[in-house]
Amino acid sequence: LQKKVDHKKSRHHFITVESSSRTIMPSKTTSSADDGPVKKRPSAKEELERTMRRHETRADHVARDLAERRKDATEKVAKLTSTLVSGINRGVLEVFENQKQVEKEAKNLQKKVDAFKEQSAQWVKSLETFDESLKSIGDFENYVMTLEKELSDIAEELKKSKT
Repeated sequence: LQKKVDHKKSRHHFITVESSSRTIMPSKTTSSADDGPVKKRPSAKEELERTMRRHETRADHVARDLAERRKDATEKVAKLTSTLVSGINRGVLEVFENQKQVEKEAKNLQKKVDAFKEQSAQWVKSLETFDESLKSIGDFENYVMTLEKELSDIAEELKKSKT
């Protein structure tokens, strides 16, 4: 037999009252030979005390069960957290290693770029020297052509004067 208790401040909503095999008679009780002796009904105080003891026993059981579940949940959360952190740490370690490798490659690439710049500067200098040489040759060629023209003019003048 269950009775619902509706107290606003009560944390527990049901109180179980076990029924016994006793017969409760209205105000006057009589016994017959067939029924056997009538048992005395427990007082309200005794009934309340018995109910309170059952309630306290169940509350203790629920509290122990709750503590065990809380401990189990805490252990599982700690294990999950550890697993997640380990996974994240592996990822972070991999990213860190990749970053170190990228930085190393960037330094090597920067060295190659600097060497290429230096080589390019040397090539530019060589080309400028070569260009100046070509200009000199061009100037010399022009000088030779001018000299050749003048000599041919002189030679013609000499031929004219011989004749």
